[in-house]
Amino acid sequence: MAEEPIPSAGGPAAPKPIGDRAQLELLDALDRLNPRLARMYEGALRAFVAVDNPDCLAQCALSVREIFDKLHLATKHQPPPRTVSMRTKANEVRRAWQIVIQSSAAYQSGTGKWAGEVNGALNRFLEVVAEFINYLAREMPFRRDELSRILNSFDPAPGPLPVPHANEKRSTLEKLHEYMNNVAHHNFEPAREDFAERLAAAEMFLMDLVQPLVAPRPYEDRAVLDALLQEKPDAN
Repeated sequence: MAEEPIPSAGGPAAPKPIGDRAQLELLDALDRLNPRLARMYEGALRAFVAVDNPDCLAQCALSVREIFDKLHLATKHQPPPRTVSMRTKANEVRRAWQIVIQSSAAYQSGTGKWAGEVNGALNRFLEVVAEFINYLAREMPFRRDELSRILNSFDPAPGPLPVPHANEKRSTLEKLHEYMNNVAHHNFEPAREDFAERLAAAEMFLMDLVQPLVAPRPYEDRAVLDALLQEKPDAN
């Protein structure tokens, strides 16, 4: 991991680490699970230390939020590819609606109300609606349901997490996500000290989450992390 040079009075530029040991260990863990997540996190770290950039906190928050949104990349819980577009499914419902209001005896066009028995056209429309709802549940699940599935996939134990524990982890993730999203969208400008505390909380949450999926590094590999902290910038 490269370091950023900073001016040093009376001598060459001194190296400025983009992260401490804990941050580099998290970066390493994310890289072993999915390099895309590691690149997002490195971007967050580089943005945070770029204090000469007036928008550094918002840019850091955006990268952290993206990690939260892409957590499934670190697990086997990959969303299935969408085979049918939302437009196609919505048009199916629209066509079925147009047919039913023209042909169903149960529909009163003057009042727009329904009365009488469910006939063939109305029955078909209800089938199309039910199919659309199932499509939404499968392709676009509620955020809470999707988060629960993702968080469960990080737990190596068989079976789902106990409900209280799962709810606590999901609530923590939702609060961190909301904070980072608000900062990323410039809904408010936090003090750097406050943001640093939230960033640390996000990093702790991520490390606790991914650690069970990452085998411990051999001792000689951990020495590489020490070297990263002391790495000198290129002469160029």
